[in-house]
Amino acid sequence: MATDKMRLRIVTPKNVKFDGDADMVILRCVSGDMGVLPRHETYSAVLDSGALRILNNKEDRKIVLSGGLAQIRDNTVTVLTNDAQWPEEKEGNV
Repeated sequence: MATDKMRLRIVTPKNVKFDGDADMVILRCVSGDMGVLPRHETYSAVLDSGALRILNNKEDRKIVLSGGLAQIRDNTVTVLTNDAQWPEEKEGNV
């Protein structure tokens, strides 16, 4: 049985923090959390500061964003943010 995936790209002015597959993405929007599954309709959202969750192959990863914008289109979630940090990254080493 093939699993249904979508692509997630998290882009900062410095680099691409994530570019890979996901089963589900949970965005922290200014209007509340929003879950995105594969084949979601085209949508744009303003992101609040906080954790973005990436669920893939039963793994749940979190990355902290400093707000930004998200665009969902063609089975791809593109996140543009000024800063994004994985929990294991230390302040100032981004």
